[in-house]
Amino acid sequence: LLVQKEVADRIVAMPNSYEYSKLSITCQYVAKVKKELFVSKNNFSPVPKVDSAIVTFDFYQDKNDNYEQLKDFFKLCFSARRKKLIWSLKQVYSQEKILNAYSVLNISENIRIQQLDLETIKQLYAELETK
Repeated sequence: LLVQKEVADRIVAMPNSYEYSKLSITCQYVAKVKKELFVSKNNFSPVPKVDSAIVTFDFYQDKNDNYEQLKDFFKLCFSARRKKLIWSLKQVYSQEKILNAYSVLNISENIRIQQLDLETIKQLYAELETK
């Protein structure tokens, strides 16, 4: 898939990077993503104002059925990405439930969403939904 370079950077971004976003974890949840090739704006005619990149998606075959719920959870988590995650989660879950899930997963109360990897976010969702 040929996309704007900045979009490609966001798709493949890892935790603790500025580009890490809801787009990153949503794409990485459904597929193994890889930025393959940089494409200069000078390769096009007329020359656009932005560079591009080719991103490959190797879609996972056996995704479970809770994608829609997880997608909503990702949106909730990134609704205030510069604040502590607990602030966003309290819009839906009780503070007691959140703190209990944090304790089970050994997550600091001061964590921000951009510090968590996809696997930990999925575990947090499962923990919040089972109690």
